[in-house]
Amino acid sequence: MSVMVGFCALHVFNGFRVGYNNLFLDVKYMLLVCHAVVVLFSFMFLYEKEDLIRQIKLAMKIVVATTVISFYLSYFLKIGSHTYVDSYIGWTGWNNTPSVYSIVLSALLPFAVYFCINAKCKWWMLSLIPVCYI
Repeated sequence: MSVMVGFCALHVFNGFRVGYNNLFLDVKYMLLVCHAVVVLFSFMFLYEKEDLIRQIKLAMKIVVATTVISFYLSYFLKIGSHTYVDSYIGWTGWNNTPSVYSIVLSALLPFAVYFCINAKCKWWMLSLIPVCYI
């Protein structure tokens, strides 16, 4: 953390040396980067508890299943939104912000693949087809 604080301090001092455009915006970005590292170190030892691992796995399964079901339900009922409204390309379902929905799906896909590969029943591999289609 001291190395990161050192780099931030040097960046601020250099900003004063060359002239700042927006000090507050720069500090905001530095705090966002520091926040990610602090959260990483805070949660690093969370996964040593077996009960929490079980809860996280169950929660991820529920989130993936809910996402897939809501996507296909909105698609087949045709009561959702297109990603590009003008050209009617893509489908975001009931989500109003296509970029955020893409980020959520990109973050969930590795977990869905992991759970399907490690499932006791190998027929779960077939469930990857609709997940990957989304």
